[in-house]
Amino acid sequence: MSDLKETSLGILGDSTKVAQQKTNYYPEINYLRGFAILSAISVHVSGNFTEMANINLLTVLYMAIGSLSGVAVPAFVFISGFVLYNRYNVNFQIGHFYLKRFKYILPPYFIFSILYSIYDSKIHHLMIIHKPLNLDLSDFVIKLLTGGAYYHLWFFALIIQLYILYPLIVKIYIYFENKNCVALFLLLAFIFGIAYDILLNNHILFSTNIKFISYLFYFIFGMFMRSNYEFIKMKSFSKNNYLCIFIFLLLGTFLNIVDYAKKYFFYSLFSFGPGYEQIWEVFDIVVSRLYFTIIFIGLLYISIFLFKLNRLQILDKLGSYSFPIYLVHAIILNLIVLLLSKIGFTWNNLLFYPCVFVLTLVLSIFSVKTFEQIPYGKYIIGKTS
Repeated sequence: MSDLKETSLGILGDSTKVAQQKTNYYPEINYLRGFAILSAISVHVSGNFTEMANINLLTVLYMAIGSLSGVAVPAFVFISGFVLYNRYNVNFQIGHFYLKRFKYILPPYFIFSILYSIYDSKIHHLMIIHKPLNLDLSDFVIKLLTGGAYYHLWFFALIIQLYILYPLIVKIYIYFENKNCVALFLLLAFIFGIAYDILLNNHILFSTNIKFISYLFYFIFGMFMRSNYEFIKMKSFSKNNYLCIFIFLLLGTFLNIVDYAKKYFFYSLFSFGPGYEQIWEVFDIVVSRLYFTIIFIGLLYISIFLFKLNRLQILDKLGSYSFPIYLVHAIILNLIVLLLSKIGFTWNNLLFYPCVFVLTLVLSIFSVKTFEQIPYGKYIIGKTS
């Protein structure tokens, strides 16, 4: 989510056979960020289907939107891998890298973790059950370290983990690239991510502490795309390719709706005998990873197309503000839903989703613009790209 214009510096590994690649600026990546932040807001708005009493056509529509919008985090992780490898690949100073990465991400994260904790434990609690709740300091420290101060802040814990590990990841990536087997590295990351989701995703000790394993494939795939970007940009597709992609997206969306129905409404479309549940789970996880990868790659090609035609430049602006918008949108969304529900305008209304989505987006942009006017505001909401 940061500027791509800076040049790379320093020394990491002179012995590598891979030459220092030029740092370029790719405007279409900012368009992709714009799509990603719209997806992030969308997935949180559509998530209100969990409050509905039963499944109907509106519920299914929300679930479908939520399924497609789930691409937000994978897309952001992909962009992070792309941007970091564009700027820091062979030769760079690790200390300088950490300083640049955390200078504008840690202060906003800490500030908003405090604000969201106060809101969640005091204001929100009072609005819901009209009873104050004491803020537990030890509980807050744990949430601060794990991204648990509010439901969307886990992403920052994830991205911080990837930033910390990046100097090691890039060394391993370059090693595999020297051996001409980056595909093997991608496959290993893919397999480890699946193993994590099956074995450790719900484990009390590992669910947040090593969350990066689940998203490592998207991150490395972003590095791979940057390394081969000029060739990939020239790639064209036949009508058969588009048809296969469309069918796969339908399948992925359908499977996610089935999962949502089972998880939130205890409705099982399929029933499996003993032992087959695990096979279905693995299949579901594999399809989900490929599903999100296809979506954000499709959005990247759309971004390239829009930039070439100089269309929808608002996406470029949204991409520049994606970091602060992500920070502020959750509390704005929560307040909007609470206030609208008090006048009877809830998730059961067909117009609820578009109205709440637009209000959340507009008020989030307005909030970011306001923060920008404050001295040292970039340390509160982060630096816009």
